[in-house]
Amino acid sequence: MVKLGDATITSQGQISVPKKIRDRLSLQKGAKIVFLEDEKGRVIIQEAETAIEFTKEEWQRFLEKTQKETATRVHSRQGALKHLDHLSDK
Repeated sequence: MVKLGDATITSQGQISVPKKIRDRLSLQKGAKIVFLEDEKGRVIIQEAETAIEFTKEEWQRFLEKTQKETATRVHSRQGALKHLDHLSDK
């Protein structure tokens, strides 16, 4: 297991997510995160999945962009999501 950083809980129960973790998860301002617990009781943090709503016109523009684009290689889930965000202008 690799330690990525420390955080301190304020008197109001808040924490700041360390930069190393924000970078690792590609978290931007306003991102939602979720805390999960595995079968061994370990707590896992990850970006919350949020649905993106498209109008018919937005969906059509997205499809047109993807059809014009040459193949793009990504090396991680975060890279793929970032690329899709770029294509969708969301």
